[in-house]
Amino acid sequence: MTPQHLKRLLHVAVRTVACTFALSAAACASLGDGPILSVAELEQLHPNANLLGIGDKVRIGLYEDAAFNGEYEVGSDGAISLPLVGAVAASGLTLDQLRSAIETALAQGFYQNPRIAIQLSSVPQIYVLGEVNRAGAFAYAPDMTLGKAAALAGGYTYRARMDVFAIRRAHGKAEVLVKSDQAMLLAPGDTVRMLERRF
Repeated sequence: MTPQHLKRLLHVAVRTVACTFALSAAACASLGDGPILSVAELEQLHPNANLLGIGDKVRIGLYEDAAFNGEYEVGSDGAISLPLVGAVAASGLTLDQLRSAIETALAQGFYQNPRIAIQLSSVPQIYVLGEVNRAGAFAYAPDMTLGKAAALAGGYTYRARMDVFAIRRAHGKAEVLVKSDQAMLLAPGDTVRMLERRF
């Protein structure tokens, strides 16, 4: 038996034992095992939408009252605290949905037909982990692809698998495995983990 053959057998044995004694599917997924989704299936489960999350900051302006204008942060409870109307749920909403919610709240006895301007003032990030040379957090851009994210992280290691990746969306509870090429677009807040290929 050659050293290469022995190394492969040992690698397979370790993965088999790990998955046998894993307490959840997520534990096996961390080794790159489990159901593999297509990009279309990922988008059905977790749409690539610019949704607000905890820690995001938005700049809000009220045309009818400059005293209302300012920068507001989505708190740990998923809401922003505003003058007059108090807490308004924001986490999981788009900017348009949040604007509509604020205008509705302000119309309840405060202003007639209030008009809100809103924009994201914080720069969203993506997180690149696993088989890259410099794992970390990086500024998101609208044209951010899997390949560009890997480049920001110093490129792939020689062990990296190039056809399947683990991704957790900002509002997802767990990561999923996705089969894709380097052109796959990422969403703000994505955590992408480059897997180790099997030798």
